[in-house]
Amino acid sequence: MNPPSSCQHSFTNRYGEEWLFCFDTDTNVATVKGSDVDWESYPVIEGVAYGLVMSADEKEWLARVWEENCSSVAVLGLYGGLPTELVVGKNHSFLSNQYCPICLLQKKEFEVHHCIWARDGGPNTPSNLLAICNSCHAIVTRGSVEDRLPRDKAAFNHQVMCFGMALFHDALAAEKARGDTSFSEENPSIVQLINLFAKATSEQQARFDEQLKAEARVCYQYLRDLGRGKWPWVDFESRLLEPLAEVRENGYV
Repeated sequence: MNPPSSCQHSFTNRYGEEWLFCFDTDTNVATVKGSDVDWESYPVIEGVAYGLVMSADEKEWLARVWEENCSSVAVLGLYGGLPTELVVGKNHSFLSNQYCPICLLQKKEFEVHHCIWARDGGPNTPSNLLAICNSCHAIVTRGSVEDRLPRDKAAFNHQVMCFGMALFHDALAAEKARGDTSFSEENPSIVQLINLFAKATSEQQARFDEQLKAEARVCYQYLRDLGRGKWPWVDFESRLLEPLAEVRENGYV
C-alpha cells in the first residue's frame, strides 16, 4: 500500500480559533489555514507562515508540526538540495557551480545585480552585488510586475539573509563616501533601523541580526518560489501588495 500523499494536523487556540496544517509529500508544499483568516491558505516555509500574523502558541504549534512532518523538505536545505553555496568574492557574491539564486538553474551567463538598486543609493560591495543569470536580470529590470517584483525582492532578501545589518551599514557608509543622501532619502525606515541598532547592546545587536537574517531567509524562499510559479501570484497581490498600496495612498507610510 502506498503511503498517503498528504498529512494534516489541527490546532485550537485558547480563544477557540481553529488552525489546520497541510503538507503534500508529492509537491513538498506546506500550508496553514484557519478560522481566524476565513480558511484561506498561507504558505509555510521552514515552519513559518509567510504573510500571516500568529500568536506565540500558534507559532510554536506550527513550527513543531512542520519539523515533525516536513523532513523531506528540511533535508533539501535552502537551495533545494542543489550542490551550491554562497561565495563572497572580492567584488560581488555568487552561488557556486554556476547556479542562479533566483531561478535555481545552472547557467553560463550572469550579470551582477544591485540588490539595493544603484539609483536608490545601493553600494558597490559584495554584500549588495549578487550575480544572477542574464534571464533573471532581464526580468528584474524590464519584466512585468508579477514577474519582476518577486525576483527583485528575492535578490534583496537573499543578501539580507546572508549579510544582515552589514548590508545596510555598507549602504550608509557608501553614501557618506559619495557625499550624497540618496540612500537615506529612499530608505528612511532602514536608516531609522540603523540608528536604533546602534543604541542597542552588543547582545541585543547579535540577537536582532540573527532574527533579521532568519526572517529574510523565509522571505527569500517564498519570493524566489513565487517567481518560479510555486505559489499563486493572486494571493501575494491581494494579501500584501493591495493593503500596502492602500496604506501608502492614505499617507500612513
